[in-house]
Amino acid sequence: MTENAANGEPSSPGTSATIVVGATSKPGSRRAIEWAVARAASTGARLELFSVIGGAVGAVGEQEVVQRAVDYEEAF
Repeated sequence: MTENAANGEPSSPGTSATIVVGATSKPGSRRAIEWAVARAASTGARLELFSVIGGAVGAVGEQEVVQRAVDYEEAF
């Protein structure tokens, strides 16, 4: 989906945009969320907020979480 640069509205009639925001505990994240909420409300866009739990790649304990996810996926 593309946006009309002039007003940020979805460019195709009948389509809907999705605004995706990564949420953290940082002040900038809160401002981004506030902007996204206002933008979604004004344009009718769907809003998705995402947060990541844990540390950076390679953080202590990560392997166990990754292995559980792999095991779960392989079970199906």
